[in-house]
Amino acid sequence: MPAYSIADAPAPPDPSGEPARLATADGQTAIVENKTPPGQPHRPSGIDVIGKSGNKQYYPAPIPTMALDRKLLPDKQAPLEIEGDIGPFVLDGHKIWFASTFYDGEGVSGVGAVGSFDISTRKYEMRYLPEIAPWSGSAILLDDGDLWIGLMRRPEGAAYGAGLLRYNIATGAVTKYAVADYIHTIDRLGETLYCGTSHGLYTVRGSKVTQLRFEPGGQGRLIVVPREVPASSVPGR
Repeated sequence: MPAYSIADAPAPPDPSGEPARLATADGQTAIVENKTPPGQPHRPSGIDVIGKSGNKQYYPAPIPTMALDRKLLPDKQAPLEIEGDIGPFVLDGHKIWFASTFYDGEGVSGVGAVGSFDISTRKYEMRYLPEIAPWSGSAILLDDGDLWIGLMRRPEGAAYGAGLLRYNIATGAVTKYAVADYIHTIDRLGETLYCGTSHGLYTVRGSKVTQLRFEPGGQGRLIVVPREVPASSVPGR
């Protein structure tokens, strides 16, 4: 196991009121608008593009149709309304990759997707894969041609995790890993992928998934308790 230490640190500033700004090498700026003000009706998300001349143009994110929902999720009760917003995202040159997110309750639902927006051409491309269709995205990492996406669901109660998805951009290959808890962060160090979750830290090395829980030990100190996670523990809810 890697060496570790636990230290107190100040909480990061709350960025909830600040839209994300992404700058491209050719001088353009993209702003991801994906939050509805508190107490206001839901407002679909989208991307503002500010060209080198300073002109600003808004491009709304695609919203799945009811027909697509019925095609990909035939065993799920049909919703009364479909939503589809931009969830976690990452900039790759002139392209923004993201996982969609949607509320799943009270007659509202959606279809999960791996999406991209090309800042140069101003075009979206959505990939409604069966492995992500029932889920929203909670975190994302672009890692040498692979997108790693934390899957989750946002029901009427508390949101919960639904696994870790690996999507290869070049081949379209999809692999799912058994990370059952809600994934907040994804990062890589060397040969190991790290997922910070609602219940400890998960590591992924090859096909092996290990959960590291921090529990009280002797003399009031925290100890790391590793547990190998079987592939069958991927949630199927």
